[in-house]
Amino acid sequence: MLRSRPSVRVWLSSLVLAAASIGCGGGGAFHMRAAQGAATIGTPPEGRAQVVFSIPERSRDVVSIVDQRGTYYGQLRAETSFVVDVAPGRYRFYAIRDRNGYAVDVPLLEAGQVAYVGGVDPLITGFVWRSFTGCDVDATRARSALSSVARMEPDPAVSSSTALAEIDDLPRRTGEADRQLDAMNAADRALRTVGADDLARGGRCDGSAPSTTSGDEAPPPVEEAPPAG
Repeated sequence: MLRSRPSVRVWLSSLVLAAASIGCGGGGAFHMRAAQGAATIGTPPEGRAQVVFSIPERSRDVVSIVDQRGTYYGQLRAETSFVVDVAPGRYRFYAIRDRNGYAVDVPLLEAGQVAYVGGVDPLITGFVWRSFTGCDVDATRARSALSSVARMEPDPAVSSSTALAEIDDLPRRTGEADRQLDAMNAADRALRTVGADDLARGGRCDGSAPSTTSGDEAPPPVEEAPPAG
């Protein structure tokens, strides 16, 4: 009996460490700092659009965010967010976590619009990178949580090239994410698409903002999105 006690203590210690990792995130360096003079959500500069990235609840890892051109935007971990302004256009935003890539499509982002994109990391199922711009329960809850999560920005002491160099084989990760997105059924793909109607509502889910599209328009090719700079 006495010989078994150290094993029990080791097991309990491992369980505590695992729980801490789930709550706080891990998996590599976090090249972000507390935002200095954070931008106001919902007010992009004139002629620009805004994207709000967040993981509003617990998460087991750090994710790096890039777009289809390989532009690096920043990182997220549990209970963090950051805001960027971009040129209008079509985007595909990837979350790269460990050796996995996840894609969210934004078929058309217009000047003055705000897209919400983020991660959900349940304890039992896998990480989901999805649109938070819509009106389902998880999306509205994620937007509500933005007032309480930590607002971050990229650490200026770490170059984007350094952050990108830490991602293992970025073209492969984004290519795999594209293939996964293309193979999804309509319902799963809709969850990972920031729709024009959602953008037109501007985060309002009470029906006060009318739909501006018929749903029949063909989106421009993904590669035609302008750079973020």
